[in-house]
Amino acid sequence: MEIDLHMLLSIMGASQGLILAIFLFLNKRIKKAGKILAIFTLVFSIGLLEKWIAPLSEQAMLSWIPELVGISSFLYGPLLYFYIYKSLKPTQQLNFHKHLVLFYIFVAGLLLNELFYGIFNFKYNSKENFIFEIVTIELLFLQLFIYAYWCVALLNEYRKGNKSAYLNWLWYLTISLTIIYLISFVSTNLMILGLNFEYVLLSFVQVGSVIVVYSFSYHALLQKEALPVTLYNTPKYSSSAIDEDNKEIYLKKIVNIMEEEKLYLDPLLTLDKFASLLGINRFYISQVINEKLGKNFPDFVNAYRIERTKSLLASEKGKHYTLLAVAYESGFNSKTSFNTVFKKHTGQTPSAFRKAQIINTAEK
Repeated sequence: MEIDLHMLLSIMGASQGLILAIFLFLNKRIKKAGKILAIFTLVFSIGLLEKWIAPLSEQAMLSWIPELVGISSFLYGPLLYFYIYKSLKPTQQLNFHKHLVLFYIFVAGLLLNELFYGIFNFKYNSKENFIFEIVTIELLFLQLFIYAYWCVALLNEYRKGNKSAYLNWLWYLTISLTIIYLISFVSTNLMILGLNFEYVLLSFVQVGSVIVVYSFSYHALLQKEALPVTLYNTPKYSSSAIDEDNKEIYLKKIVNIMEEEKLYLDPLLTLDKFASLLGINRFYISQVINEKLGKNFPDFVNAYRIERTKSLLASEKGKHYTLLAVAYESGFNSKTSFNTVFKKHTGQTPSAFRKAQIINTAEK
C-alpha cells in the first residue's frame, strides 16, 4: 500500500494518541477525568485511520473492524463532554446513561438494520441503502454539534471570572474541534452532492485532527502543571474530614471575606494569615480552593489583584499612576512579580494592556 502525506499524518496522530491513552490508563495518579480523556483520545485517534481501514469491509473475517470504527465516532461528543464535566466538577455525579441517549438510539437503529439486512436477509435497494447512510451521517453531525454546544456552555459558566490557562485551553480546544466538525460536515455533504471540493476541506480536517491529538499529548505529558488539580489524584486530601456541604459553606466564606475586606490588597497575605482571619483550618481552605475553583491559594489571591489592576489601568485615576504605583495599589509587593503574574493571567504585560486601553479610549 502506497503511503501518502495524509496517511503518514494519520499514522503519526494515531500513534501519539495511543501513547497518551496508555499513559493516562496506566498512571495511578490520574482520576476519572483522565481515564475518560484516555478513552476519548484512543477512540479519536483510531478514527484518524478510518479511511484506510475502510477496505477491510470487503474481507468477510475483518468487515466488523470498519463498522466498529464508524460506530465509535458517535462517542466523540459524549466523551469530550464527560471529560470536561468531570474535570470541572470532580465531586459531582454525572448521569452517563442520560447523556448517552443519542448514542444508544443510533446503536439501536444500527442493530435493527443489521437484523433485517443480515439475519433476515432483507435486501435494501441502492436508493434505500443510500438514504440510510445519509441519515446516519447527518445524525452523527447533529449529535457532534449538540455536544459541542453543551461543552461550550459548561466552559463559559466556569470561565466567568476565572481565566486560568487550563480553562482557556479547554475552551479553544472545544472550539477547534467544533470547527473541524463543521468543515467535515460541509465536505461530506459536498461529496454527497457530487461536488469536487471535498478533498481540500478533508485535508484541513485531517491536519486539524492530528493537531488536536498532539495538543492533548502536550498538555497531558509535557505540561502537567497546566492540567487542573482535579485531573490528578491528590492524596493529601484523601483523609480530609470535610464534606460537600461544608465545602460550599467554606467557599462562600472564603470568597466573601476576600471581596468584602479586600484582603488581596495586603502584599504580605499568606495562607496562614488568611486562615487565622477566617477562623478556618488552612488545610481546608487550600482544599476548597483547589477542588471548587481549580486554583491554588496564590492564584486565587492574584486573580483579585489582576482584576484590581485592570480596573485601575482603565480608570481616569490610574492614568496618572506609574505601573509600580498600580502594582502596589493592587496588592503586589514588587514590579517583577506584578509583571509576571499579570502576563500569566491576561497574556499581556501591564504596559501593553495600558496602551491598548488608551487606544480604545481614543477611538471612542
